[in-house]
Amino acid sequence: MHALVWGCMVLLVAIAFYTDHTRMIIPNKLTVSMTLIGMVLHAIMDGWQGLLHAVIGMIGSLAMMLAIYLCRGVEAGDVKLFAALGAIGGLTLSMTVLVYSLVIAAAIGIIVLAIRKLRSRSEAKSGQGLQFPFMYAVLPGFILTWVALEVPL
Repeated sequence: MHALVWGCMVLLVAIAFYTDHTRMIIPNKLTVSMTLIGMVLHAIMDGWQGLLHAVIGMIGSLAMMLAIYLCRGVEAGDVKLFAALGAIGGLTLSMTVLVYSLVIAAAIGIIVLAIRKLRSRSEAKSGQGLQFPFMYAVLPGFILTWVALEVPL
């Protein structure tokens, strides 16, 4: 994959991680602008075929994340983040990041629940919801995707 495409995705994920960690929000300015950058970038690099690649990546990623959002698994910013990631990196890359991220999020959830249970049985029974920024799972999921696709073994 082109270095400029990876650069845009790294910028997107890094800023999203920072804002989600510090403010529990992924700004619309970030996701919308990066979605447009992905479309323009692919249109410039590959013409109409590139634009189609970006649109398919965006819509496919948006659809998958929307399903998870409707089950209350992620917040709206995460949905828009993956739409932008799909527009920049394509559907296959975005879905790879999503699969890795979901596995990592499940592991984080299990660890947090185990720690809560060890600390206090009353807390574990209180029915508190388990929430953490999804970017805690997306960042390592993105790194694993990069390693899987770009690092020669």
